[in-house]
Amino acid sequence: MGGGKPVKTFIIAEAGVNHNGDYNLAKKMVDAAVDAGADAVKFQTFKADNIVSRDAPMAEYQVRNSGAEESQYDMLKRLELSWKEFEALSLYCRARGIEFISTAFDSGGLNFLDSLGMKIFKIPSGEINNLPYLREVSRFGKDVILSTGMANMLEIEEALRILQEGGITRTMLTVLHCNTEYPVPFEKVNLKAMLTIRDRFNVSVGYSDHTEGISVPVAAAALGASVIEKHFTLDRNMKGPDHMVSLEPAELRLMVQYIREIEKSLGNGIKKPTSAELKNRDVVRKSIVAQRDIIKGALITETDITTKRPGTGVSPMKWDSVVGSVAVRDYIIDEMIEIKEYKFKEHKMQDTLKPIQLKDDHNYVAFFLTLACNLRCHYCINLHDGGSRYSKAKRKHMEVEDWIIAANRLTLREDLPLTLQGGEATLYKGFYRFVNEVKSEIKMDLLTNMMFDVDEFIKNVPLGRFTREAPYASIRVSYHPKQNEIHDLITKTFKLQDAGFRVGIYGIEHPSIIKHINEVKEKCLKLGIDFRTKEFLGEYEGGMHGHFKYDGSVNGEIRKHCECRTSEIIVDPAGYIYKCHSDLYNGRVPFAHILDEDFSVSSMDIFRPCDYYGNCNPCDVKVKTNRHQIFGHTSVEIQNINEMSTGGKPAVTDAARKD
Repeated sequence: MGGGKPVKTFIIAEAGVNHNGDYNLAKKMVDAAVDAGADAVKFQTFKADNIVSRDAPMAEYQVRNSGAEESQYDMLKRLELSWKEFEALSLYCRARGIEFISTAFDSGGLNFLDSLGMKIFKIPSGEINNLPYLREVSRFGKDVILSTGMANMLEIEEALRILQEGGITRTMLTVLHCNTEYPVPFEKVNLKAMLTIRDRFNVSVGYSDHTEGISVPVAAAALGASVIEKHFTLDRNMKGPDHMVSLEPAELRLMVQYIREIEKSLGNGIKKPTSAELKNRDVVRKSIVAQRDIIKGALITETDITTKRPGTGVSPMKWDSVVGSVAVRDYIIDEMIEIKEYKFKEHKMQDTLKPIQLKDDHNYVAFFLTLACNLRCHYCINLHDGGSRYSKAKRKHMEVEDWIIAANRLTLREDLPLTLQGGEATLYKGFYRFVNEVKSEIKMDLLTNMMFDVDEFIKNVPLGRFTREAPYASIRVSYHPKQNEIHDLITKTFKLQDAGFRVGIYGIEHPSIIKHINEVKEKCLKLGIDFRTKEFLGEYEGGMHGHFKYDGSVNGEIRKHCECRTSEIIVDPAGYIYKCHSDLYNGRVPFAHILDEDFSVSSMDIFRPCDYYGNCNPCDVKVKTNRHQIFGHTSVEIQNINEMSTGGKPAVTDAARKD
């Protein structure tokens, strides 16, 4: 109850007073509700003497439906059950495994139901403007269902205010749209009002139905109702005010069945093909094929090609890439057209290097193919100097052949990909060759700003390269307002997803842009795009942002000596391996090279001395979730933190040091 739509719609079989004051009939109604699959059965608890004057007339629908000429008092007196009978009904419901709910109409009834241990209090439409009643309900501190028949939005708002002031939180509330006519004509249901209530008050909503049949409550479930309430009777021909507009047991059972089917069909709202659909995709989709004979070396024109099933060849979405290209071989009619793509190529040197076997506690492998970046974000914590400090080290960058050899040395776990990053990895001149010629067993992730040509990417990147199944996307796109445009990223994301790649967008929760980032996140999620936010790490307007494991590790004030090690293989553009990101970006001394013949991952277990504690890269010491989805991990582990000896001189900051 409350807090948004539950996994299962809560269906209340409303017995009301359809037991006609007969306890045994009430028990049979409990049995019928259980047999129908309802979650709860609801009655009405009252003493006629306490809620209505002796000469109060019946409502028009009560006269019409019951056919009786009597006062409202006489009618209700006839429909009463005793307190003892309600207590027995509550116990019987518990034994049958169904929730017992009853609506009370005065303080005495409310307190009696609370004494029975009733878990959910239902406020009827007629009590929505009864301030003492609302306060009494809120005093119990239990889940509340509020019916809103005959009420306007201001009255609903006021009732919710009173309940919340009494301690009932929004997560404990469900508001039911309702029309109290019996029966309600379909044109007066106004089911969309349920959504208006949801959006206006940010509460769970449901629907209390008084229409004939089951179509409207089923429709309400499809619209997202978290609670459905519907009157039922054992026999519509019985005498009484509500029997004529109530469902009989078989109809109640059918309504529950339809709602359960609706629940299953609603899904999660993300549009993507199901596994069953994927089996059909190649069968019903098309490929580009020759429409007539084509000679090798000929320039392919639009009149040379067409599209036909199956979809196992070049996608028709690459039509523009095929038109104007040169035929790589001879084709006859209906043969699938081929386009030139990068193919795997063996390198002699890789056979001479022993494999690098990653351990279970190794959390990340990153190849920084380049530190070049085509963005300049003012809050960048890595390349805020454009990479100039790294450039001072004047290390010769590896050729693409060497990167391929390095990657093919790796023996990675199923849950541990090779992550390509930078800078912007796609700016590396050998990027496409690299992703094609590394052995297919190496799963890859890509961190990118997606400023590249997506069509070129789809054309040149093997589909299986960035499609692995994981809790997060293989291609993780950084969105930076005023640097790259979100509409462009969304368009490109859809293109990549349509091509089969797994793509998600990330935004930094920088204080200066967080409102915009959250708005963009909401928009993307509605479009079915995985958009996540990352905590901003670093200083802003005099305050340090981020959650760091080691106090003073990123304050940049006074450096200290320490020892540290990493659970990550961090490889710079020259192939050197570092104990932390700070060493890489600042061009400090590495401890190994990825092409070292004797490099062993056991060397990563060693704690190495460091004189830069206080100028740690925030990414290294941020508390985060590791690849095994365990929270509390940091990329770098630090021990033995001590003040540096300065020979009587003040300790220096990294910024003041002349490297």
